Amino acid sequence: MPGDDPMLGAPWRESDFMERLLHNATTIVLLTDRDGRIVLFNDSMRALCGHELAEVRGEDWLELLVPSDERPRLRERYAAALADDEAWSEAVVTPIQTKSGELRSIEWTVDVVRDPGGGVLGIVSVGRDIGERLELRRRLAETKRLASVGMMASVFAHEVGNPLNAIFLQAQLLRRRAQKPEPGPLVPKLDSILSEIKRLNSLLQDFRAYQHPSEVQLELTDLGAVLSGVRDALADRAAEGKVCFECEFDESPFVIGNTGKLQQVFLSLCKNSLDAMQGGGTLWLRARADGDRVRVEVEDQGVGIPAGVDVFAPFYTTKTSGMGFGLPLVREIIAAHGGEIDFVSQPEQGTTFTVTLLRRRPDPS
Repeated sequence: MPGDDPMLGAPWRESDFMERLLHNATTIVLLTDRDGRIVLFNDSMRALCGHELAEVRGEDWLELLVPSDERPRLRERYAAALADDEAWSEAVVTPIQTKSGELRSIEWTVDVVRDPGGGVLGIVSVGRDIGERLELRRRLAETKRLASVGMMASVFAHEVGNPLNAIFLQAQLLRRRAQKPEPGPLVPKLDSILSEIKRLNSLLQDFRAYQHPSEVQLELTDLGAVLSGVRDALADRAAEGKVCFECEFDESPFVIGNTGKLQQVFLSLCKNSLDAMQGGGTLWLRARADGDRVRVEVEDQGVGIPAGVDVFAPFYTTKTSGMGFGLPLVREIIAAHGGEIDFVSQPEQGTTFTVTLLRRRPDPS
């Protein structure tokens, strides 16, 4: 595009146009000299890395933005491009560390920049953020894995459930006989067997519930009554664990929900909190209206959840017993209510789960 063509006018002159094109490009553009020092980058690169060009021009871009374990590989690739005087034959993916410390996955293509005489000035790197694409791939792979696991779990539950029921019935008969005329030494052992069978049956029910979730029937629900029932149901267990159970409710909040399912949700969350406070502490159960929503908080002073852990992933558990289906089922139930669940946690300080539900005021009678 000739820069001196009067027909084009000032806005279209080549240097101005190319500069605007560079900065408005949605792809990341980075220009470095032969030594890898930053010469220029566009607005997309600035938005990605968080640095202003004036702050970092002249700095070694690999030292500034690339994690140390990735630098040798990239230096070798850039040196090869300069030595061979040609572009990379294929794209390279590398993490970029932003000014805030976040790591972003960028796919780069590289070409050599020459002066009018053909001499090598440096390298232009064009990149795109593929973090979302990688995350989608990971989720797809995880979905496929869970589908396979779920199918196996369904078969397992069916094959194990029937003989387990038969064992339970026979153990009950043996216990009755062991009690006559007076309880004998086998009774405690049979009680232990029956307890373990009940635990296994509970795990199988979790398998089935996760694989084949039932439809949730929603109606006007007194959330205050649900939470009070949860508190009463766990009062003895909390006292045994030296846990103070504190409840704070707004004036009887009503939501669109299913009483049984919501009881299951908050019983599960509160039981997890009690399990996390082996040395005692305080468990808070709060509910407050927030516009057209009701927010319920379950806060404990337990051991906390390690950073980076997906507690809603099936089969993940920090407990010595259980299969890690409790919180995935909780999330499924809350989603069926049109609500949300999230948590914050500090190691050795405690965890707070927040459940958000749709609020509904009862019709005046």
